[in-house]
Amino acid sequence: MWSYSPGISGNYYGDGGWISLRAGYEVNRYPHDGSPQRERRIDADLVSSLRTTEKVSLAIDIQGVNERSSFRDTVFVEYDSLVRVVDTIRATDTTISVKAPRAVLASYALGGWNVSLNPALNIDLRRGFSIRCEFGLEVRRYPLLNALADGRKLNEPLYLWESTDAYEPELSVAYATEPLRIKLGGSYRIEDVKAHTTYYLDDSRTWRVNGDVQWQVVSWLTANAFVEYQSKSVQPDRSGMSTTSAKSSDSPPSTGLSISVSVEARF
Repeated sequence: MWSYSPGISGNYYGDGGWISLRAGYEVNRYPHDGSPQRERRIDADLVSSLRTTEKVSLAIDIQGVNERSSFRDTVFVEYDSLVRVVDTIRATDTTISVKAPRAVLASYALGGWNVSLNPALNIDLRRGFSIRCEFGLEVRRYPLLNALADGRKLNEPLYLWESTDAYEPELSVAYATEPLRIKLGGSYRIEDVKAHTTYYLDDSRTWRVNGDVQWQVVSWLTANAFVEYQSKSVQPDRSGMSTTSAKSSDSPPSTGLSISVSVEARF
């Protein structure tokens, strides 16, 4: 495998805020037989913060990705086969045409794009307290491949990733003083899979609650701790084609707890 990934970035800082731009292009090639044989990815990111008043600032983060992968692999195509049906009782002999999957070696490409938008409002309160309101929007579109380039129809569509729409409002409160910084937050994520774009059509809803603590023990030593709890529930399937259980709405939500503790020393 070999790859190259040129990129470009720029920053601007002013009295009222700053803006950062970055763009990259990445290509991965696999010289031996394998799948995928080639991957191409273009991504861009814009991050900006603007202080409107002494205590209020606005921020925005926009990211975009376009990717395409080339494959040479075995796929199943629909094949018309003639089947002879003999009825010995009625003394009839009939030939009918049926569709059956046939494995073939083919070259094809899958791709798509995704865009995320995260605007935020930050308000500085009294005595080191601040509040942050953020709304996340993510759109992913990865079309299905239903037929090969020569027109042969695939037995089952192929796609690189699922196509989804996601929305995630988030609220957090922070307290910052000289040796200590504490942040508590929560969010609610709504993720809807686009119909007719994939076989996995179960939507999901996720609650997240987290806390982050940073303590400057001494000038050269910092301790960090992060805790997050989440609960994810699956919404009823909208097509009957999902690989999850048929009564996904009756399934209890899945929960998870993550804890991270670290110490950073500077010499």
